[in-house]
Amino acid sequence: MNCKNCQSEINSDQNYCSNCGAEIVDKRITIKGLSSTLLASIGWDNRFFLTLRDLIIRPQVVFEKYLNGTRKKHTNPFAFFTIGVALSVFIINIYADELISISSFESQKPAEAIYEQLNEDISESSIEKKNAISEQQQFFNSKAINFQYKYYYYLSFILLPFYTLISFLVFRKPENFGEHLVINAYIQGLTLLLVLPFFILSLVFKYDFHTSAAIILTMIYYSYAYKKYRHYSIGKSLLKLLRFFIIILIVLILSVLIGFFYAMIFLK
Repeated sequence: MNCKNCQSEINSDQNYCSNCGAEIVDKRITIKGLSSTLLASIGWDNRFFLTLRDLIIRPQVVFEKYLNGTRKKHTNPFAFFTIGVALSVFIINIYADELISISSFESQKPAEAIYEQLNEDISESSIEKKNAISEQQQFFNSKAINFQYKYYYYLSFILLPFYTLISFLVFRKPENFGEHLVINAYIQGLTLLLVLPFFILSLVFKYDFHTSAAIILTMIYYSYAYKKYRHYSIGKSLLKLLRFFIIILIVLILSVLIGFFYAMIFLK
Protein backbone atom coordinates (compact mmCIF):
# COMPACT_ATOMS: atom_id res chain seq x y z
CA MET A 1 0.00 0.00 0.00
CA ASN A 2 1.02 3.63 -0.51
CA CYS A 3 1.00 6.63 1.82
CA LYS A 4 -2.01 8.84 1.01
CA ASN A 5 0.09 11.97 1.60
CA CYS A 6 3.36 11.39 -0.27
CA GLN A 7 2.51 8.18 -2.18
CA SER A 8 5.58 6.38 -0.82
CA GLU A 9 5.27 2.62 -0.39
CA ILE A 10 4.55 1.55 3.21
CA ASN A 11 3.80 -1.67 5.08
CA SER A 12 0.29 -2.35 6.29
CA ASP A 13 1.47 -2.68 9.91
CA GLN A 14 3.08 0.79 10.00
CA ASN A 15 1.42 3.56 12.04
CA TYR A 16 3.41 6.38 10.47
CA CYS A 17 4.96 6.92 7.03
CA SER A 18 8.73 6.46 7.14
CA ASN A 19 9.13 9.04 4.36
CA CYS A 20 6.94 12.02 5.37
CA GLY A 21 6.03 11.07 8.95
CA ALA A 22 2.28 11.34 8.40
CA GLU A 23 -0.02 9.14 10.46
CA ILE A 24 -1.43 6.17 8.54
CA VAL A 25 -5.23 6.42 8.70
CA ASP A 26 -7.21 3.47 7.35
CA LYS A 27 -10.34 3.72 9.51
CA ARG A 28 -13.56 5.62 8.97
CA ILE A 29 -14.31 8.74 11.00
CA THR A 30 -16.54 8.10 14.03
CA ILE A 31 -17.91 10.32 16.82
CA LYS A 32 -15.83 8.38 19.35
CA GLY A 33 -12.69 8.92 17.30
CA LEU A 34 -13.43 12.62 16.85
CA SER A 35 -14.04 13.02 20.59
CA SER A 36 -10.74 11.35 21.41
CA THR A 37 -8.92 13.56 18.93
CA LEU A 38 -10.53 16.72 20.30
CA LEU A 39 -9.73 15.85 23.92
CA ALA A 40 -6.17 14.89 23.04
CA SER A 41 -5.68 18.17 21.14
CA ILE A 42 -6.39 20.21 24.28
CA GLY A 43 -4.35 17.94 26.52
CA TRP A 44 -7.18 15.81 27.99
CA ASP A 45 -5.50 12.42 27.77
CA ASN A 46 -3.54 10.09 30.05
CA ARG A 47 -0.93 12.82 30.46
CA PHE A 48 -3.57 15.13 31.94
CA PHE A 49 -4.36 12.78 34.83
CA LEU A 50 -0.66 12.12 35.38
CA THR A 51 -0.05 15.88 35.45
CA LEU A 52 -2.95 16.37 37.85
CA ARG A 53 -1.59 13.71 40.20
CA ASP A 54 1.98 15.01 40.10
CA LEU A 55 0.90 18.62 40.67
CA ILE A 56 -0.84 17.51 43.85
CA ILE A 57 1.86 15.15 45.13
CA ARG A 58 5.12 16.50 43.67
CA PRO A 59 4.63 19.77 41.76
CA GLN A 60 8.39 20.39 41.65
CA VAL A 61 8.78 17.43 39.25
CA VAL A 62 6.27 18.91 36.80
CA PHE A 63 7.89 22.35 36.92
CA GLU A 64 11.45 21.06 36.65
CA LYS A 65 10.77 18.71 33.76
CA TYR A 66 8.97 21.29 31.66
CA LEU A 67 11.49 24.07 32.33
CA ASN A 68 14.38 21.69 31.62
CA GLY A 69 12.87 20.66 28.27
CA THR A 70 11.41 17.23 29.19
CA ARG A 71 7.87 17.84 27.96
CA LYS A 72 6.41 14.56 26.70
CA LYS A 73 5.33 13.13 30.04
CA HIS A 74 3.11 15.97 31.25
CA THR A 75 0.40 18.11 29.69
CA ASN A 76 1.46 21.48 28.30
CA PRO A 77 0.96 24.10 31.08
CA PHE A 78 -1.30 26.32 28.99
CA ALA A 79 -3.41 23.38 27.82
CA PHE A 80 -3.76 22.29 31.45
CA PHE A 81 -4.76 25.83 32.45
CA THR A 82 -7.27 26.03 29.59
CA ILE A 83 -8.96 22.80 30.73
CA GLY A 84 -9.40 24.26 34.23
CA VAL A 85 -10.89 27.44 32.79
CA ALA A 86 -13.17 25.53 30.40
CA LEU A 87 -14.62 23.34 33.17
CA SER A 88 -15.25 26.42 35.33
CA VAL A 89 -16.98 28.21 32.46
CA PHE A 90 -19.10 25.12 31.81
CA ILE A 91 -20.46 25.15 35.38
CA ILE A 92 -20.88 28.94 35.41
CA ASN A 93 -22.91 28.88 32.20
CA ILE A 94 -25.34 26.39 33.75
CA TYR A 95 -25.80 28.16 37.12
CA ALA A 96 -24.86 31.75 36.25
CA ASP A 97 -28.01 33.48 37.57
CA GLU A 98 -27.92 31.69 40.94
CA LEU A 99 -24.18 32.28 41.40
CA ILE A 100 -24.53 36.00 40.58
CA SER A 101 -27.37 36.39 43.10
CA ILE A 102 -25.45 34.60 45.88
CA SER A 103 -22.14 36.36 45.23
CA SER A 104 -23.60 39.89 44.93
CA PHE A 105 -25.52 39.51 48.21
CA GLU A 106 -22.44 38.30 50.12
CA SER A 107 -20.09 40.86 48.59
CA GLN A 108 -22.10 43.85 49.86
CA LYS A 109 -21.44 42.94 53.53
CA PRO A 110 -17.88 44.39 53.63
CA ALA A 111 -19.20 47.70 52.28
CA GLU A 112 -21.92 47.79 54.96
CA ALA A 113 -19.29 47.18 57.64
CA ILE A 114 -17.19 50.06 56.30
CA TYR A 115 -20.21 52.38 56.36
CA GLU A 116 -20.98 51.50 60.00
CA GLN A 117 -17.37 52.19 60.98
CA LEU A 118 -17.39 55.58 59.24
CA ASN A 119 -20.82 56.68 60.41
CA GLU A 120 -22.03 55.99 63.95
CA ASP A 121 -25.21 58.07 63.53
CA ILE A 122 -28.31 55.90 64.09
CA SER A 123 -30.92 58.48 63.12
CA GLU A 124 -33.73 57.63 60.73
CA SER A 125 -32.14 59.63 57.92
CA SER A 126 -28.86 57.81 58.48
CA ILE A 127 -30.58 54.42 58.35
CA GLU A 128 -32.37 55.42 55.16
CA LYS A 129 -29.08 56.54 53.64
CA LYS A 130 -27.41 53.32 54.71
CA ASN A 131 -30.21 51.28 53.10
CA ALA A 132 -29.97 53.35 49.93
CA ILE A 133 -26.19 52.89 49.79
CA SER A 134 -26.67 49.18 50.44
CA GLU A 135 -29.08 48.94 47.50
CA GLN A 136 -26.71 50.84 45.24
CA GLN A 137 -23.80 48.69 46.42
CA GLN A 138 -25.76 45.53 45.70
CA PHE A 139 -26.62 46.88 42.24
CA PHE A 140 -22.96 47.71 41.61
CA ASN A 141 -21.84 44.30 42.91
CA SER A 142 -24.41 42.54 40.78
CA LYS A 143 -23.15 44.32 37.66
CA ALA A 144 -19.50 43.64 38.55
CA ILE A 145 -20.10 39.96 39.34
CA ASN A 146 -22.27 39.56 36.22
CA PHE A 147 -19.35 40.96 34.19
CA GLN A 148 -16.94 38.63 36.00
CA TYR A 149 -18.98 35.51 35.26
CA LYS A 150 -19.91 36.60 31.73
CA TYR A 151 -16.28 37.12 30.77
CA TYR A 152 -14.79 34.52 33.13
CA TYR A 153 -12.91 32.79 30.30
CA TYR A 154 -11.16 35.96 29.11
CA LEU A 155 -10.58 37.32 32.62
CA SER A 156 -8.87 34.08 33.62
CA PHE A 157 -6.30 34.55 30.86
CA ILE A 158 -5.90 38.24 31.74
CA LEU A 159 -5.35 37.44 35.43
CA LEU A 160 -2.75 34.76 34.67
CA PRO A 161 0.04 37.32 33.99
CA PHE A 162 -1.21 39.33 37.01
CA TYR A 163 -0.66 36.34 39.32
CA THR A 164 2.63 35.70 37.54
CA LEU A 165 3.75 39.24 38.31
CA ILE A 166 2.89 38.78 42.01
CA SER A 167 4.75 35.47 42.22
CA PHE A 168 7.68 37.01 40.33
CA LEU A 169 7.84 39.82 42.91
CA VAL A 170 7.44 37.43 45.86
CA PHE A 171 9.57 34.46 44.77
CA ARG A 172 11.92 36.32 42.41
CA LYS A 173 14.93 34.79 40.62
CA PRO A 174 16.51 32.56 39.36
CA GLU A 175 13.42 32.05 37.15
CA ASN A 176 12.60 34.81 34.69
CA PHE A 177 9.06 36.07 34.06
CA GLY A 178 8.43 33.56 31.26
CA GLU A 179 9.43 30.64 33.49
CA HIS A 180 7.23 31.96 36.29
CA LEU A 181 4.42 32.16 33.73
CA VAL A 182 4.77 28.43 33.02
CA ILE A 183 4.71 27.63 36.75
CA ASN A 184 1.68 29.89 37.25
CA ALA A 185 -0.21 28.27 34.38
CA TYR A 186 0.13 24.91 36.13
CA ILE A 187 -0.75 26.39 39.54
CA GLN A 188 -3.75 28.34 38.28
CA GLY A 189 -4.97 25.35 36.27
CA LEU A 190 -4.89 23.13 39.35
CA THR A 191 -6.50 25.68 41.70
CA LEU A 192 -9.32 26.19 39.18
CA LEU A 193 -9.96 22.44 39.32
CA LEU A 194 -9.69 22.30 43.12
CA VAL A 195 -12.31 25.01 43.65
CA LEU A 196 -14.88 23.49 41.28
CA PRO A 197 -16.66 21.58 44.12
CA PHE A 198 -17.13 24.92 45.93
CA PHE A 199 -19.35 26.12 43.07
CA ILE A 200 -21.69 23.26 43.94
CA LEU A 201 -21.47 23.96 47.69
CA SER A 202 -22.37 27.60 47.02
CA LEU A 203 -25.48 26.52 45.13
CA VAL A 204 -26.53 23.99 47.77
CA PHE A 205 -26.08 26.24 50.84
CA LYS A 206 -26.82 29.58 49.11
CA TYR A 207 -23.55 31.03 50.39
CA ASP A 208 -20.52 32.18 48.40
CA PHE A 209 -18.02 29.46 49.35
CA HIS A 210 -16.31 29.71 45.97
CA THR A 211 -14.72 33.16 46.36
CA SER A 212 -13.23 32.40 49.80
CA ALA A 213 -12.09 28.94 48.72
CA ALA A 214 -10.45 30.33 45.58
CA ILE A 215 -8.44 32.88 47.59
CA ILE A 216 -7.44 30.49 50.40
CA LEU A 217 -6.59 27.52 48.17
CA THR A 218 -4.65 29.74 45.77
CA MET A 219 -2.45 31.15 48.53
CA ILE A 220 -1.93 27.77 50.21
CA TYR A 221 -1.06 25.99 46.97
CA TYR A 222 1.30 28.75 45.81
CA SER A 223 3.18 28.40 49.10
CA TYR A 224 3.18 24.60 48.89
CA ALA A 225 4.24 24.41 45.24
CA TYR A 226 7.05 26.93 45.49
CA LYS A 227 8.23 25.38 48.78
CA LYS A 228 8.57 22.02 47.01
CA TYR A 229 10.18 23.56 43.96
CA ARG A 230 12.61 25.89 45.77
CA HIS A 231 13.17 23.57 48.77
CA TYR A 232 12.24 26.33 51.19
CA SER A 233 12.21 25.84 54.94
CA ILE A 234 8.82 26.08 56.65
CA GLY A 235 9.70 29.50 58.06
CA LYS A 236 10.78 30.94 54.71
CA SER A 237 7.77 29.41 53.00
CA LEU A 238 5.42 31.07 55.53
CA LEU A 239 7.19 34.41 55.00
CA LYS A 240 6.68 34.16 51.23
CA LEU A 241 3.03 33.20 51.81
CA LEU A 242 2.60 36.28 54.03
CA ARG A 243 3.96 38.54 51.29
CA PHE A 244 1.69 36.92 48.73
CA PHE A 245 -1.29 37.29 51.09
CA ILE A 246 -0.56 40.98 51.76
CA ILE A 247 -0.50 41.82 48.05
CA ILE A 248 -3.75 39.94 47.39
CA LEU A 249 -5.36 41.53 50.47
CA ILE A 250 -4.42 45.03 49.33
CA VAL A 251 -6.00 44.39 45.94
CA LEU A 252 -9.20 43.05 47.56
CA ILE A 253 -9.47 45.98 50.00
CA LEU A 254 -8.99 48.47 47.18
CA SER A 255 -11.74 46.70 45.21
CA VAL A 256 -14.18 46.93 48.15
CA LEU A 257 -13.32 50.59 48.78
CA ILE A 258 -13.74 51.51 45.13
CA GLY A 259 -17.17 49.82 45.09
CA PHE A 260 -18.21 51.49 48.35
CA PHE A 261 -17.18 55.02 47.40
CA TYR A 262 -18.62 54.55 43.92
CA ALA A 263 -21.99 53.79 45.55
CA MET A 264 -21.76 56.89 47.80
CA ILE A 265 -20.83 59.17 44.92
CA PHE A 266 -23.51 57.65 42.72
CA LEU A 267 -26.12 58.44 45.41
CA LYS A 268 -25.15 62.11 45.46
